Amino acid sequence: MRRVHDLQPAVARRFPGKSPAGSRCNLIKERFLRAAADRYPKAAKFLATWVVTVRAARWRNLAELRQAYASPGQVLVARRRPVIVFNVCGNSYRLIVAIHFDHQTAYTLQFLPHAEYNKDRWKDEL
Repeated sequence: MRRVHDLQPAVARRFPGKSPAGSRCNLIKERFLRAAADRYPKAAKFLATWVVTVRAARWRNLAELRQAYASPGQVLVARRRPVIVFNVCGNSYRLIVAIHFDHQTAYTLQFLPHAEYNKDRWKDEL
């Protein structure tokens, strides 16, 4: 089985401040996704593909993101900040990410089974 970390280079890249025009998306907390893939093997393939896709992306807004993924929805959390929620493995899981399109940065925040996501406690934690 391929894991998220099998598809990424050994050295993490860092982009301080705003990314220059044309640069790729910076993914924050990738280790969190590796742990999620290990904990939920059914989702490992999706997460590995998602990491590769996000790192190569140049999305400028939610509409462009939806050209690559049909399912993401934007949700406001308790602090009134928007996050993007991806349906994973036929709605079995939810990947919650804060994407800053202007900085080309994606922060992975939560990976939850559907039942846990529906309790809505995660909104108060973010």
